[in-house]
Amino acid sequence: MTSFSEAIRVECAEFGVEVQTLNPGYVATGFIDSNSHLLPPFLIPTPEQYAKSAAATIGFMSNASGFWAHEMQVKIVAF
Repeated sequence: MTSFSEAIRVECAEFGVEVQTLNPGYVATGFIDSNSHLLPPFLIPTPEQYAKSAAATIGFMSNASGFWAHEMQVKIVAF
């Protein structure tokens, strides 16, 4: 998905279109029970928290996790 988004980003840049790839972690939805994971609940955003956080990255990052805790998890795993 990242490569596809990068290709679209390059193709649309001349038209002023922003393309961003979001790679989310767990979000507390009906499919994910935040109490059943090893992560503390404050690291698992609600859909509203995630949407607000992800929207704040538009125009600043071309590839983002969308939530501060998800970004930390990605950096720790990549380390």
